[in-house]
Order: sequence, then structure tokens, then C-alpha cells
Amino acid sequence: MNSFRTGLWKTRGTSKANALSRNIRELTCLNRLEKLISLIAKLLPVEIDSNDLVYIKQQEDESLKDYIQRVLEAAAKTKSLSEDARVMALEAGLKEMIPLWSNFHLKAVYIMNDFLDRVNGFIKLEEAVT
Repeated sequence: MNSFRTGLWKTRGTSKANALSRNIRELTCLNRLEKLISLIAKLLPVEIDSNDLVYIKQQEDESLKDYIQRVLEAAAKTKSLSEDARVMALEAGLKEMIPLWSNFHLKAVYIMNDFLDRVNGFIKLEEAVT
């Protein structure tokens, strides 16, 4: 009888170990699947509503160049957006009271090339200072 119990215990222990090993493999597989889904989500294009662009603001520690690049990348993900709407979104998100912000409030710009020409001098100045 003792040998029967010992054998039964070993069988139970082995099946428990197998079940535990199988659970660990399943969790590892799920973890890899989660990572794969996350990676795919990052690679898929996400469409942004053009109205949401005005909510993109320049951060306190963000350079003007980085801010413009971030807005233009988001604008590229919109379905249809006019040039003047892109310029307006860029202007709306500028940190208030920086010289460029004041410059745009004195004379409005509606064409992206004019905007980038005017901004270029401020970017060069910002890069020279830092």
C-alpha cells in the first residue's frame, strides 16, 4: 500500500509539475503575443482628427524644432488638412510669450513656407543658445 501511495504521489507531483511548466509556457507565449500586438500597434498608421491638432502644445522644455516636427508628424496622420490649418495648429501650440509667439500675433502667416522661413531664424537662435 505504501508503494502505491508513493507512486500515486509521484504521479501527482509529475502531473502538477507538467501543468505548472505548461502554465509558464502559456504565460511566456502570452507575454510575447502582448509585445507583438504592442509593436504592431506602433507600426500601424493612426488617423488623427484634424481638430485635435490644436491640442498639441509645445512643452516647457521642448525645442521649437522638436515641437514643429511633432506637429507635422501628427498632421501627416490626418485625412485631409489644408495648409493654413497646419500653420494655425502650429501657431496655436506655441509657448506663449516667446518672441516667435509675439511675432506671429503681430503679423499672421497662412502659408507653410512663410511659416517655416520665419521660424528658421528662431530655431537657429535657439540652437546657438543651447
